[in-house]
Amino acid sequence: MITSSVLDYTDSQNIEIIGIDENGNEHFINPNARFSSSIIYIGVKINYTSKADGNHLISVFNQSYGMGTLGDAIAIFSGALGGLPGAVVGGFVGLGFNGFRSRCKEGVAAIKAHPSKGAIYMYLDHVTWKAS
Repeated sequence: MITSSVLDYTDSQNIEIIGIDENGNEHFINPNARFSSSIIYIGVKINYTSKADGNHLISVFNQSYGMGTLGDAIAIFSGALGGLPGAVVGGFVGLGFNGFRSRCKEGVAAIKAHPSKGAIYMYLDHVTWKAS
C-alpha cells in the first residue's frame, strides 16, 4: 500500500495497486505473489473518507483532465496521489490521452454520486466505485 499525500492536511488517502481475478477477488499486486486464478484487471484503488477528500480527488481528476498533453496529465495525477508505479503509468500512457481523460471523467462522476466516502477503482478501461 502506498500512503499518499493527496491531501494538504493530516488525513491521507490510501492508494493501492490491485488486481481483480476472474472470480472477482481483489488482490494486492506483489510481483512475487502467485495466484490460483488469473488476474484479469490491474488498476489503482483510491480510498477517500470524507467529502473534503472526495472534493480534493475531484480537483485532481479535473486538473489531469484539463492538461494539454498525456505526460502532463499523468504527472499531475501520479504526483498528487503520491506516485504510481511505472507499470501502471505505462498502462495509462498506452491507453492514450482520450482514454485516460475518460477515466478521470468517470472518477469525478463516481465521487459526485457518492460524495461522503468510498473507494474509486480506476482500471485502464473503466472506473468503478465501492463502499469502504
